[in-house]
Amino acid sequence: MKLIFLNITPNDSLKVSNYLRKMPVYFCKIASIGGIISSGSYTYLIKVNDELLDEIIKNLIVICKTRKIRINTINNVEMSMFHNISTTQKEGGASLFVVDLEQFIKV
Repeated sequence: MKLIFLNITPNDSLKVSNYLRKMPVYFCKIASIGGIISSGSYTYLIKVNDELLDEIIKNLIVICKTRKIRINTINNVEMSMFHNISTTQKEGGASLFVVDLEQFIKV
């Protein structure tokens, strides 16, 4: 039995929760601030059986991978002229820790 600590951005939280609900795992989602991802983030505690560990990690990496998104901003150059500026920004990403879990008790 393993315990996965997964720290992710809020943008990936819904996808991760939906995926984990379909899997035979127990998980807890905690809102957190600071730490590895400095802005608001979510930390998941996920109890996984050893035989599913590799599959779960592989799918979490696919869901939470860092990706570039395009953001359009408007820049006011003069009173009557606006310029639309497009920039790219990184989104997503995760930190994942796996530790041995000696005991799991559900009351």
